[in-house]
Amino acid sequence: MNRIFRIHGFQLVPLVFVCSALWIGPAVAQTGVISGRVTDSDGEAVPYVPVRIEGTNRGAQTNLDGRYVISNLPVGTYSIKIESMGHAPARKVGIKVDAGQTTIADFKLGGKPIAIPGVSVKGGGKTTVETTQSHTRHVEERDDFHSLPVMSTKEVIAMKAGVVDLGGKLHFRGGRESEILTIVDGVASRNPLNDEGVDLGLLAVESSEQVLGGMDAQYGNALSGVISYTTREGGDRFEGELRYFTDRYGEADKSFTNFERVSTGFGGPFLFAHSNFFFSFEGTYTDTNLPSVAQHRQHRFLDLISVGNRLSNDAKLSGKLTFKVTPDEKLNFEVVRNATLNGGFNNRWNRKGFVQV
Repeated sequence: MNRIFRIHGFQLVPLVFVCSALWIGPAVAQTGVISGRVTDSDGEAVPYVPVRIEGTNRGAQTNLDGRYVISNLPVGTYSIKIESMGHAPARKVGIKVDAGQTTIADFKLGGKPIAIPGVSVKGGGKTTVETTQSHTRHVEERDDFHSLPVMSTKEVIAMKAGVVDLGGKLHFRGGRESEILTIVDGVASRNPLNDEGVDLGLLAVESSEQVLGGMDAQYGNALSGVISYTTREGGDRFEGELRYFTDRYGEADKSFTNFERVSTGFGGPFLFAHSNFFFSFEGTYTDTNLPSVAQHRQHRFLDLISVGNRLSNDAKLSGKLTFKVTPDEKLNFEVVRNATLNGGFNNRWNRKGFVQV
């Protein structure tokens, strides 16, 4: 016998609610709550403290009364950790969460602050403010000359505030080039006839210092500024460096000024004990952008390297011999020489330099 059960519309609604309760009820009952209060060693509430459940991204923050609530936690066992500035970290493990229950977990923080690793700040000579001096000082080391995209020492100096480079001539705070005193290893190198100082190649400089305005009495012969060079010395091992720049790339349709610059510097131990030497040469040769009827004999290699005078030629030569008399005393013999040849109808070399002991 077959029986047919009929459910009317008014009987269907209660049945749906009963099924929904049976389906949702167990899922809701599988979560619980952790609540508590955070106080200090004197019993005072600790507000705005983060309460974190380890191993999860769940947590809460205490209110003004130091209370917190973390709800909708699945049934299980948890560990809670609290870290607050001015208090020692606190941690509780084995906090059980039962279905539909609220578990109380209070914390009492100690007064020991959290130790934060210290940060060491070391200032060099470039950032030191000397309150006893009225002048402005800029210092560059050998690494600065090598790391910057420059080809001469004047280009590095021209990057400093208060220095302007006009046509290869340096001007400190609006002064003339002749108002700058050039010092090499403590010896003034100014030409008494035209107040022109010597120039050094890029590989010959160990460090450079510029003094702008408000100079001390030791710089009485300077008006607008001072450039003080310290030249390189040879080390205990032989070492050297070679640089070559050109605007020729072997293509006939490229425009160029026939520019070439050769720089070399090498040094190391000398013939005698406790003695070192360093030699540097920098030669710049170019026909410039100006037309000229002068002819110069040149020799070319591999259609890239050419040797010979041009319309404008400049050579910088320096040599330094050092004898270490004692661990604290040394004797230097140094030669610095500049030569400039301007081509055309006035084809003469202009030389300047000095020798110091």
